[in-house]
Amino acid sequence: MASIYKIHQQLLKRLIIGRETDSKLFFVPRKNNNSNRLSRGYWFLGNDSYVFLRLWEGMDWKERTGCIGFVVLNDGRCWIELSAQGCPEVIPFFEKLIKEETGFTKAENKNKWYKYFNGNEYLDHFKYFISFFKPKVDKLIDTEHPPHIAKLTFDEFDKYGNKVILLYNKRKSYTKTHKITRLSWNDNNWRYPSGWEGKSKDLGTHEGKYGFGFEEWLFDYSKMIDGYKYGFIRGFESKKEIHASKIYELQLYTQNSFRNYYHVGFIKRIEGIGHSKSVEVYKQYEKKGWLNDMFSAVKTVNAKKEGFTAVTPEMFFNVRFKSSDVHLLSELIEIANVDDVITTDRFKLLGFVGNLEAVENVFLEEGKDHEGNLKNTDRIKRTFKPEQEFDPYHNYLQNALTVLLREDKGYGYSKVDIEKSRVDVKAFTPEGECHYFEIKTAGAKQNVREALGQVMEYAYYPNSEMAKKLYVVGDEVPDEKLMAYLIYLRERFNIPVFYRHFDPEANLLSIEY
Repeated sequence: MASIYKIHQQLLKRLIIGRETDSKLFFVPRKNNNSNRLSRGYWFLGNDSYVFLRLWEGMDWKERTGCIGFVVLNDGRCWIELSAQGCPEVIPFFEKLIKEETGFTKAENKNKWYKYFNGNEYLDHFKYFISFFKPKVDKLIDTEHPPHIAKLTFDEFDKYGNKVILLYNKRKSYTKTHKITRLSWNDNNWRYPSGWEGKSKDLGTHEGKYGFGFEEWLFDYSKMIDGYKYGFIRGFESKKEIHASKIYELQLYTQNSFRNYYHVGFIKRIEGIGHSKSVEVYKQYEKKGWLNDMFSAVKTVNAKKEGFTAVTPEMFFNVRFKSSDVHLLSELIEIANVDDVITTDRFKLLGFVGNLEAVENVFLEEGKDHEGNLKNTDRIKRTFKPEQEFDPYHNYLQNALTVLLREDKGYGYSKVDIEKSRVDVKAFTPEGECHYFEIKTAGAKQNVREALGQVMEYAYYPNSEMAKKLYVVGDEVPDEKLMAYLIYLRERFNIPVFYRHFDPEANLLSIEY
């Protein structure tokens, strides 16, 4: 399926090229910036499923569309559309036009006609629309002078069309200094390698072949030289040093083995460096023992050391930046409009168009007087926390527990919130006492290990108490050793942490252990 954004760009580009030889090739663009669509590059009318482009004046008020237009769907199918639902006076003109241009079919019970094109090569069909269909319409307008339909004037086009062309050119210029590129997958905030898990399966990539990427040390600030962090980004790799001394604002994304794309953050100012500088920095790394540290990290995560030793000093580093220019997201956000901003899966430096969108949860209806939205349990991703992959089963448990505590007053809660202040479930007693429920989906012991620091931060950071009881919730019953461990934590450190077993099938939450 094609990207509607790309269809807008290609159609406008074709019109701009056409105007180089035909200065009277006018078009009607989107005239307002509702929902910021115009500023985001959606130049013509339509929505996320189709584009409607017209070259003449004339609107069918009933259909809220142009009387004559070229329509493209996001799968590339396209057609010419004639519409007279709200302006039947133009039907005689359309009937004459249809005699000139064969291939139209009339919609049943509507004053609408369509000429469908075969296949999804919409640019070829758009070329026909401009080069062959438009002259027929223009000639017939000159002889018939139909109501509601007219050729565009220069003043009208100058007011809206030229404005859009200016915006288009500004976006092209923007991409020369604003870039986006892919980083090798990493679970350690790109401070040191994290191993094979999550890496690409493509043996044509460095990470797929060797189990690591050199980007995995990108934000290891323990290795700074003269105030700069030197690093390697595959997208900057060039034997001809084409990025040396060039400065960009760089957006960063990563892709896991499930081919989900996540926005990592951006570097406000990053500079490409050449081969001689790379050799100089390499020697300093060698002298300081940092290369040995990196090599040891590769071996520690069982990656293939051949991938480390095969890189020459000239190609070992290709960027530098200051840590103050780095702006990483607190958690990775899945990119919704991948086709709009990322044109290849390869580790390339791409022009950035400036409109990343995040995947959102599907919100489910819930009862009154409770806050938060039930979570989507489909196998899609909204956000990715570096410590674990998104788990739809977690959301299933979270939804089920929330509903149980809300509907069964026997658990003693008058108000139950879901996903508020990053807490899985917050429950309040009638007296106003707050209890936190942190859900984990591993074994009982591992659940406590993973959740303890997290739930304590939620409850006490920076220096106040937000919850009276902290519950780690899992679907596995704890053994005697784990129960003894929790009792010891409570008695020794006075931490009100408990474990509770939740059975979603029986819809039961255990007593506190």
